[in-house]
Amino acid sequence: MFSEVLLNIFYIFTTFYGWRMWQKKETEKVTSNLSFQFHFKWILTGVILTLLLGFLFKNLTEAFKPFIDSFTTSFAIIATFMMIKKISESWLYFVVIDAISVYLYYSRGYENSAIFLYLIYTFLAIFAYYNWKKLSVQIEKVDL
Repeated sequence: MFSEVLLNIFYIFTTFYGWRMWQKKETEKVTSNLSFQFHFKWILTGVILTLLLGFLFKNLTEAFKPFIDSFTTSFAIIATFMMIKKISESWLYFVVIDAISVYLYYSRGYENSAIFLYLIYTFLAIFAYYNWKKLSVQIEKVDL
């Protein structure tokens, strides 16, 4: 739960940042970046963040499942910045994050949150990915 609190604070700030970025002309179109290097770099970054945060949460907090918690937090941060850049694959990251969150919340005893919130988020992310993919423009490189 500790990382979810931090993640929600992060979302408050990135909501305003994302809204401001979406007002600019260079982020007007949804893009699709399918390069292996792009995703490898961000997945590797997410794994490293997961291990670091997991270690901290395990040793400094009473987190229930610190590494799974850290995984969802780390990759949600990455996916949020991808979404701000209107990269359609950000939704694929959210599909995985939300599906894992179903397990995380269910295992904590929050069955209603798992089923009614994160399961719905998972299906919404799938739906959003397909809609953004239809709108996307193929590009060579995107820097976050």
